[in-house]
Amino acid sequence: IVFGDWSSDVCSSDLLPKFSIYSSSDTESLLKNIILDLKLDEEKYSVKILSYLISKAKNNLQSPEKMTGLMDAVPREAYQHYQERLKGLNAVDFDDLIFLTVKLLTEHQDILEKWSKRFAYIMVDEYQDTNHSQYLLMKLLSSHHGNICVVGRSEEHTSELQSPNTI
Repeated sequence: IVFGDWSSDVCSSDLLPKFSIYSSSDTESLLKNIILDLKLDEEKYSVKILSYLISKAKNNLQSPEKMTGLMDAVPREAYQHYQERLKGLNAVDFDDLIFLTVKLLTEHQDILEKWSKRFAYIMVDEYQDTNHSQYLLMKLLSSHHGNICVVGRSEEHTSELQSPNTI
């Protein structure tokens, strides 16, 4: 029920109803086609590398236009084509589920209010593995009630955690 409610909010902004969620293998196939279409050097720009860079950008809430930290523009171009293809297929990947939700909640105060009121308590396990977009999603969803509990192992904390340790 929650996903159905969420998808109707997201569909009103970025997707058509009954969109598809691409698996890792779907993403790989799509990226293989993009590599061929753009005539990229498959050794320099492998599916694995492009998939990692696109995922990292989405986890940092960067659209293709705002993708940073690159040696050249090829990954940005591949990301742009990837997003265009997903949109044409009315599909999202797993990273988009959080990316689009954070975008929706930050751009539409009424929807943020609806969803932050809905969850009186939020519990997050494996907090040490939280990335930037996940952190913002937790912060947004807990904004009304402020009741959030996070659990994690300090010995597994990574220096790559992009967000503060407190919400």
